[in-house]
Amino acid sequence: MKQVTIYDSDSRTKRSIPVVELAPNMIRGCLPDGSHVWLDGTKAKPNIIPFHPPFSKKTRRVLRQLREDLKDVDPAPLAQWEQLLRCDLYPDREIVHWRWIAFQYKRLTRNREMSSAMKKDIFTLLVKWTMGKDVDGVLATLSLRELTLDSAKALLECLWATHSDFFGGRIAQCFPNTVVVDYGAVPSLDKFKALVETVSVIYAVDWHGGDKFAIVFGSEALKCVIESEVSRQLPIVLFAIHFDSDQVEHLLASVEAAKGSYEW
Repeated sequence: MKQVTIYDSDSRTKRSIPVVELAPNMIRGCLPDGSHVWLDGTKAKPNIIPFHPPFSKKTRRVLRQLREDLKDVDPAPLAQWEQLLRCDLYPDREIVHWRWIAFQYKRLTRNREMSSAMKKDIFTLLVKWTMGKDVDGVLATLSLRELTLDSAKALLECLWATHSDFFGGRIAQCFPNTVVVDYGAVPSLDKFKALVETVSVIYAVDWHGGDKFAIVFGSEALKCVIESEVSRQLPIVLFAIHFDSDQVEHLLASVEAAKGSYEW
C-alpha cells in the first residue's frame, strides 16, 4: 500500500502513513529542507504580509480574467486575489496554477448543464490537484458534494495532460492539438522511461508561456530529417516544467537516465 509522509507542526516530526488514512483537512506542502509532506491544513498559518509590490496592469488583467472565469465557484473580489498572491513567495508560479485551474475548469464545464454543487466539486478537485498531483492523495482528502469518487478518480487520471492551447505562443502554433505532459505529475522514473521509450525528440515547455521551450533530446534526429529533405514525422513528447526552478535539473537527469544523454 502506498505510503505518504505527514508532518506534525507541533512536534516538528515526520512519520509515514498509508495514503488512504489521510484526513480531508490534510494539504501537501514543502518544508524548508525541500521535502514534500502532508500537513494539517487547519494549523497552516498563511502569510498576510506582502512580499511583493502591487502588480502591474498586465498582471491585473490576468487576475481579472481569472476572477471572471471562476466567479461561479470563487467570488472573492479582485483586491483579495491580489493581496493573497502578493503574500506568496512565488506569485508568478501561483498565477500559472490558477490559470491552469481556470483553463481546465472551463474545459470541463463548458456547454454542459451542471449544478452549482457539481461545479464546486470540480473546482475543489482541480485546486487539490495543484497542491499534490497525486491521484490517491487527492482522493483521500476530497470532500465532495455531488461528484462520485469514481468520477473524481477518472478526472484526476487525465489531469497529467494539458492541451498546447493553454501555453499559447509558438508551442500552440507549432504543435496544435498536442498534449503537453505535466512533468510534476509523472509519479516515478519508471513511468517517465515508459513515456519516452519510443520517442525521438523530447521538448521542455515553460509553464509561464509558449514562447519558451527547448529541445532536451533529439536535435540530431531533427537535423537528419531537415538535411534529408524527406518529409516525415518524428515521435515526440513535450514536458511542461518551471524553467525558473529545480525541475530543469530533475527533467535533465530523467532524460539522461532514460536516453543516455540530454541537451539544453
